[in-house]
Amino acid sequence: MDVTIRQAAEPDSETLGALFEGADRQNYARAPHVYKPPESPARSLDYLTRAIAGGPSSLLVVERGGTVLGMARVAVMPVPSSPDGAVAQVGYLYIDGSVRRQGVGGALMRGCHDWIRDHGAPRAQLRVIGENTGAKAFYRRLGYEPLYMEMVGSPDPR
Repeated sequence: MDVTIRQAAEPDSETLGALFEGADRQNYARAPHVYKPPESPARSLDYLTRAIAGGPSSLLVVERGGTVLGMARVAVMPVPSSPDGAVAQVGYLYIDGSVRRQGVGGALMRGCHDWIRDHGAPRAQLRVIGENTGAKAFYRRLGYEPLYMEMVGSPDPR
C-alpha cells in the first residue's frame, strides 16, 4: 500500500470538513443520545486552522496519489498522576468509506504512533463510542485493550 501520512495543511481544509462531517454523521447514527445531528460546515475554518497549526496536538491525514483518504486528531497531554507523566490521545480517526478494509486505517494509526512517540508519550488512549463495534475490533487488532467504561448522560436532578 502506497500511502503517505502527514500533518494536515491549509489546502486540506475542504476535505477535512467533509471527513469531519462523515465522522459526525456516523457518531450521530450510532449514539443520537450523545451527539447532535451534523451541520454543515462540520468544523469552522477557524477550528481547522487551529487544528492544523500543531503544537501539543495535530491533525494527521492519510493520502494516496494526492487524495486525502482519512484523518486522525492526536494530542499529548501532561498527566501528573500518570507514572509516565504524559498520555497521548487519538480521536476522530475517520477513513473514507470507499477505502475501508484496505489497510489505510492501519497505516494512519502507525503514523499516529510515530507522532506520539516523537512527542514523548509512552502510551495512548483511544476514545470509541460504545456502539462502534467496528472501531473497537480495529483497535483490538492493533493490540489495544479496553481500560474502563466511560459513562455519558444527563444527571438525574433528584
